[in-house]
Amino acid sequence: MKEETKEFKKPISEAYGITNKCADGQYILFADYDKVYLHVLLKELDNIFKKYKTFLTQFAILESSKSILTKNGTLGSFHVVSFAKLPYQRMREILSFMSVDDNFYKLPQNTPYRANTLRISPKYEYKGFSNSETKDGTIIKDAPKFVCWFPDGNNIPIVKVSAGHLKSYDYLIDNFSIPEELLDCDLDYSSKIELKQYDSLGR
Repeated sequence: MKEETKEFKKPISEAYGITNKCADGQYILFADYDKVYLHVLLKELDNIFKKYKTFLTQFAILESSKSILTKNGTLGSFHVVSFAKLPYQRMREILSFMSVDDNFYKLPQNTPYRANTLRISPKYEYKGFSNSETKDGTIIKDAPKFVCWFPDGNNIPIVKVSAGHLKSYDYLIDNFSIPEELLDCDLDYSSKIELKQYDSLGR
């Protein structure tokens, strides 16, 4: 009997991303939304924030691909980040209430990194890491763009924040502005941030 072999799919793109795991084993909350109306996303985040307010910072929302304006609202793909440090199970509990892709939810337990990764660089045309430097590749998708913080206002709980993640986003993402109330939180500078180079089957 002929043994079946799995077809190898060549990656389309490569990029740099940051993982949500901190050096002390805690996590920050990452969420990746594909093809969602912005007003639907904001309503969901409002519900999540009200439910878990004592554990979260306000959310940073970034556009991961260019949005389009439709008759029903702004449709796009977005990254959502809360910089509050959380135990793994609490992070997973909150993520389970968010309508992210199933693969994104399952990723921490299915990867040797035991973490989620969000892209912070452009996507480059795949050339193979052994033959070229990603930074010299052709850009096929721009880097994520900062949209806003949500919710607005000063009624934000004082929580322990991964300063490494927060400062990395501030440094790496154009026009990323840190709210004053977030700087008033307990900033933990102990975490080293893991920058990953990875390839993808998508553009």
